[in-house]
This record gives sequence, structure tokens and C-alpha cells, in this order.
Amino acid sequence: MWAFGRVPYRRHSPVDRDDRSKSNSDSVSTACWNTWDLLINPRGVGWNWSRGLVIPKPALETDSRVVFALSSAVGVVFRAVAFDACDSHSPKTFGTLKGGSLFDHTLPPALELLRAVLVSFLTAALAYFGMQFTYQLPAIVCVISFRQHPSQWPPLFDAPWSSTSSSKLWGRW
Repeated sequence: MWAFGRVPYRRHSPVDRDDRSKSNSDSVSTACWNTWDLLINPRGVGWNWSRGLVIPKPALETDSRVVFALSSAVGVVFRAVAFDACDSHSPKTFGTLKGGSLFDHTLPPALELLRAVLVSFLTAALAYFGMQFTYQLPAIVCVISFRQHPSQWPPLFDAPWSSTSSSKLWGRW
């Protein structure tokens, strides 16, 4: 997409209030900074190529990097613990040389179905917590170390549990 862009990528407005004078500069350092920002900004927040994307609003809108980092760190810890809890309660039959199944035919049919539903729920929870964790950790690093603005790291999901269709689930994050 970047190689065949019809117009050059430009910032909508400077994200950092400290960098207003440098944002429209043609210096090599600004070009390198913009390249880095485009590489680690998967949704293009603040750039002209992100028009039309649905970006969820954060629960805590803040301009403070410290507040963002602290609230995100709490989220990272929670998601790591939740991921570990889901993983430790998942059946360990998957990923073995013998293979695995959602179903355990040694159980009565009602318990077998309940187990399959539980395994499916835990798998979805593992995916959710894993993606959230691996998104939020770099967000903390980029906001603190690379001085990105917290608005460049909006939430990854927009309440996926409230989706009423597959297109709303996968099309809004």
C-alpha cells in the first residue's frame, strides 16, 4: 500500500505539541522520525492514509504519557494474569503428537458438550487477552521511550463481546 500511494503521506497535524516547528520540516531527522512512526503506527493515527478507519475511543482519554503508561501497565498485568489463568485451565490435549479434540468421548454427552463449549470460550479468551497484551506492551514502550502521543495508541478492540455479527466483530478493530 505504501509503495503505490497516490499522494505522499502527511501528518494531519503534529501529534507532539513540542514538535510543531519540526513536523513540516524536510530535514533528514524528521524524515527518519516519520518513517519510524509509520512503521510502528499500524492504523495510521495522525496520518492522511487512515481516513475512514473506525478507531475506538479510549476509556481514559489523556494527554499525559505517565498516566497512559501507568493505566496501560495495570492493563498489561491484568491481561497477563487472565491469559495465564485461561491457559492453565485449558485442556492439554492440543499440540501433542497424538493430536487433540474438543470432545472427550469418555464423558456423558451433556458434559462432553459443556467441555467443548468451555474449551471454545477459553480459546477465544486466550486470543483476546494475548492480542491485547502484545498490543499494549509496545504502546507503553513507544509512548514513554519514543515520545509518541497516547492518542496514537487507541484501544485495539471496541467491545467485541457486544458484536451482533462477524462483520461488526472483525470490521471494527
